[in-house]
Amino acid sequence: MTPSPNAASQLGPKTNPFQPQVCVVDFHHARGPEVEFWLTEEGNRLYGKNDWSLLPFMALSDGAHARVEEYSWFTLLDRARTGGAEGNRVADDSEGNQVADDHPAGGEEGTLATNTTKATAKPGDKTLFGIACTRQTRSDALKNKSADVTRSSVQKSVVVVVGDATGLAELKTRLGFVTETWFGQNDFADVEILKAFQDSLIKADDGEDKENINEPYFGLSLREVIHDFRHQTLVLVKALLLQRKILFFGSSCEQVCLLQFALLSLIPGLMAHLEDCAHPDLETPIETQPELGAPNASDRAELLSYMGQPLRIFGKGSVFMPYAPLQHLDLLADYDTKSYVVGSTNSLLLQQKEHYADLLVNLDDNSSISIQSSSLRQALQLSAADRRWIDALTEKVVETWDEKNPSQPRGMGFQGSEGSIRLAFEEYILSLCSSMAYQQFREAVAGEQKSFDAISRAVKARRSAEKEVMRAEFDESTLPKEEEEAEDEDEAKLPKTPPQRPSLTGARRERSSISSDSANALTLISSPPKKVDLVAQAYDPADNALDFSPHFLSAWQSTVNCQRLLLQVQGRRIFDVVEPRHPTAGGFNIDDLNRRLVQNLGDLRKQYNVDERYAMARGRAGEALQASRERWARWWSDLEERRRNKENDEPSPQANQSSSLMVELTGPVSVSASASASGTTNASGSAGWTTTLRERASKVQLQRPEPT
Repeated sequence: MTPSPNAASQLGPKTNPFQPQVCVVDFHHARGPEVEFWLTEEGNRLYGKNDWSLLPFMALSDGAHARVEEYSWFTLLDRARTGGAEGNRVADDSEGNQVADDHPAGGEEGTLATNTTKATAKPGDKTLFGIACTRQTRSDALKNKSADVTRSSVQKSVVVVVGDATGLAELKTRLGFVTETWFGQNDFADVEILKAFQDSLIKADDGEDKENINEPYFGLSLREVIHDFRHQTLVLVKALLLQRKILFFGSSCEQVCLLQFALLSLIPGLMAHLEDCAHPDLETPIETQPELGAPNASDRAELLSYMGQPLRIFGKGSVFMPYAPLQHLDLLADYDTKSYVVGSTNSLLLQQKEHYADLLVNLDDNSSISIQSSSLRQALQLSAADRRWIDALTEKVVETWDEKNPSQPRGMGFQGSEGSIRLAFEEYILSLCSSMAYQQFREAVAGEQKSFDAISRAVKARRSAEKEVMRAEFDESTLPKEEEEAEDEDEAKLPKTPPQRPSLTGARRERSSISSDSANALTLISSPPKKVDLVAQAYDPADNALDFSPHFLSAWQSTVNCQRLLLQVQGRRIFDVVEPRHPTAGGFNIDDLNRRLVQNLGDLRKQYNVDERYAMARGRAGEALQASRERWARWWSDLEERRRNKENDEPSPQANQSSSLMVELTGPVSVSASASASGTTNASGSAGWTTTLRERASKVQLQRPEPT
């Protein structure tokens, strides 16, 4: 089977590729950011033809001065060059000079926002992508310092403008190396390395086989996204499909931009088809080919094209700006801008998040997600099947997580790798598209259109009716009662005849008591009642489509990308290629409950920093216990020392007896004698006290009578 001609236009390489252009943006101390020079004359003509007056502000992001190296990504609108039926294109005169058209060129600094808001896109205009690497160096280290350098540091940005978003990961690495080398020369007048870089980009772009390019990897790997956001990753992807106003905020412009590209790369084929994202007026016409046969399963591009991929989430009324400076706020608040995906590093947007965002992702606040709209919050509520699917994917990433190399799974296996993550999301989105196409097919066959909410209510009523029938058929209350009461109490507890199954007529009478909605949704059972397994019932894709969440399906059905999908695949039975059911279809069960409890506990531990607080409390408790041990040891040591000193100070029993005998011999001592002895003792010490005792003892011996 030959590939379809539409496959190449949707997923193949672009025609008339754009040659990359390089420029340098400087931060002037008086005029602010400005384009210093372009390396080629083509770049100068490109800049003069288009309204790129905000390019310097997008190249030098807010807060870039606080970092040694910073990256920013942005989109630019490229005006058509050749004349057309509209008569408002840029054309070349006989001398080769460009003739101005009705598009506004780069305006004054005071009219940046006005020009951006009033500029409109015309047929033939396209989207270009820019990547900037910003660095700074000390001005006293420069070999050739210009007169404009008046500050202690010089900040410049090297900008590369390319035609599409594929290959930006490799381009980021090369741009960072070239910028670092250019700054390391300490001579900004020497631009030979930049010219060589420009030539290498053109050669690589001309010789690159873009048919074999896979989805790009943008530094911030999908494993890190899954690990940080867990089940919220699926919430963000669903929010992209609903085409709402999504704002990403963070102090690091590189992380903010890479997160957006990583999420967009989860939608099959979208990264190669972002030609309509620079302006809300851009829109690619729909090409329908209902006569296409079955696709070649071995050709991935043809298969995705047959399935209506990629989903055009950027088109009429939608804008994608990985980094948007404050000068773009007027464009975001314009009436014609219905949805966008933008990133910002300015905290002023957080103060007006209710005005500029339906969904806010704050990377500085533990990657928190806040949904401002209640209807959007309900539509993004994950179903039991959604949680089961994303939890299984998250579990594989967590089990193979390697702190030293987050982008690769431990053991270098396929489970949990970025390839497995992309394939899982591709399966999920293709199943979603197949389910929506099958719903449209059923409506066309039945001749009536039903909302997913009505289908959900009917399915719930049918399942409720089935449960009621099961209870009615096996309820003990339908068993025949005994006419005679048992005399014995034990016999009264049990029927005297074995339980009999209810008759078919009895079951039908029970069914007739069910509500009308349940009766309409229930198919009467004409066979004897058997055990019913609700999971293993007859396969009904319409019911399984509800596993994607009825509220989400209803909201997605009204979006532009879903309507374009249904129009594009009209006449194709894509549900015969991909089964129209959720990858993990099924209702809520006990395993989901256990897993949800474990995850909620983990989220609480992460939200309230339980592990860190426990570690801090444990450390403080250990320090307090050690201090208590030291105090107890010192107290016990002091107590032992006092006991030993007391034992040494107390006289022995023999000394006490000698003292008593001495007192008896000497008799009472007068106060004056004591005072005299005290004074003598204080004056002469122990020697005087001993002399006094000896004198008194000798007097006593002289006065003792001789025996007869």
